[in-house]
Amino acid sequence: MASWLAAGIDWEGVLSFDMSKEVFLITPLPDEAAIRHESRTNWKNFFVLKELVAMAIYIREEGPFELDIWLLLEYGVKESWTKLVTVGPNLTGFIQTWDMGRMTQSSLTNLMGSWSCMTLLPKK
Repeated sequence: MASWLAAGIDWEGVLSFDMSKEVFLITPLPDEAAIRHESRTNWKNFFVLKELVAMAIYIREEGPFELDIWLLLEYGVKESWTKLVTVGPNLTGFIQTWDMGRMTQSSLTNLMGSWSCMTLLPKK
């Protein structure tokens, strides 16, 4: 399955192509209220985590930043977006470089900026 961010005049989502079935699937992003960005500055990045499409949303209102990480559990199903973790609100700078190559099922590793590195270990 190949996937990428797609957007129209009034929507934003993930467009996926199932190569074995030769069909496209459109998965809208979660509602703006769910991803908490209607009044905040935000930035989105897509990556692969546990062989699933994942989305990082960097959120800032006033003061410190937060980072939400979401997983898409089923292509074509908007309701299958699940928030995995929120980091913050103690982030004080912008994460500039992403190295997602070493992520495993039990940790999110190497969210790296020029000045920091963090490892997230979700509770089991």
